Amino acid sequence: MIKTIDPFNTDGTIWSHFFNGEPTVNGDGFIQSTDNGKTVHIDMPGVKKEDVKVDVVEGVLKISGERKDPVAKRYYRSFKLGRDMNLDDITASLTDGVLTVSIPYSAKMLAKKTIEIK
Repeated sequence: MIKTIDPFNTDGTIWSHFFNGEPTVNGDGFIQSTDNGKTVHIDMPGVKKEDVKVDVVEGVLKISGERKDPVAKRYYRSFKLGRDMNLDDITASLTDGVLTVSIPYSAKMLAKKTIEIK
């Protein structure tokens, strides 16, 4: 299960993350659940793929990026990943200003078992 950290920015810290003294904003996005896993979509207009970083650190998916022109803007989002996710097969792509990160479920999570009723 993916849990977003403060998805609606209820603590008012949209400008509280700073890199090198510049404000960072959360990119608009959403999480899509499928039968095979979760997909995170984040709007990052004007950001080049070489300026995007996607990491998993201690079970947290961390996404950051920077647009340099015409006005510099930095993006940052993080999501807590559940134990049922396959961290080895995460993929990411950036197309038309939208970052898509696909996180598949682990094979154990996808296995089906019928329980006999006694």
